[in-house]
Amino acid sequence: MMSNDTMGQISSLNCLKSNGNETANINRKHKDKRYRSTEFAIRCALNEALRRRRIDLRVKEICGAARITTQTFYLHYVSSDQALRAHEAQMRAEVLGNLRGRTQKDVMFMLVLRFVREHRDYFSAVMNSQNYWLLTEILKSARGQFGKGICSARNYQYYAQSLIALIELWVVYDDCAIERLEFYMRKMLNVRVIDVEPE
Repeated sequence: MMSNDTMGQISSLNCLKSNGNETANINRKHKDKRYRSTEFAIRCALNEALRRRRIDLRVKEICGAARITTQTFYLHYVSSDQALRAHEAQMRAEVLGNLRGRTQKDVMFMLVLRFVREHRDYFSAVMNSQNYWLLTEILKSARGQFGKGICSARNYQYYAQSLIALIELWVVYDDCAIERLEFYMRKMLNVRVIDVEPE
């Protein structure tokens, strides 16, 4: 009789052999300690680059900082952009997990601002190039929580852009100063929805 582990390995191998399913291959890789440590090294290299406010990294730079070969990098990602997108996806999941189940806007805004402060190197770097993708995605995904009472997508988009502008002011001009966090949270609470729908 085979153990559950053996059955699982055979099942994974059959899946790979039968249709080349990349998901099974990725799941196997994520269990590998070397794979996880390389992922960690790549994320550390990205964080270091972001600390220097750089988002236009080349694969060789990431490999040098992570102390891995380019071949190893390409086992994980197709490009430096894909590595950055994976990093952003992980950050997005982190903040949305913290927001899940929250209903009070002051608490939600405080959580978002603390998240931005925790990742201020990333936000400083992307805001220097006027890249608001992650904040836009967070606010879009949490529309049900932040946008209660806002019916139209267009009105919510305007509202979200106003929130992002306040966050950008805090990041760029106040360097995510903790003593200014509550001030910006109150400013975000005071953002009003303006009806921008055509009549």
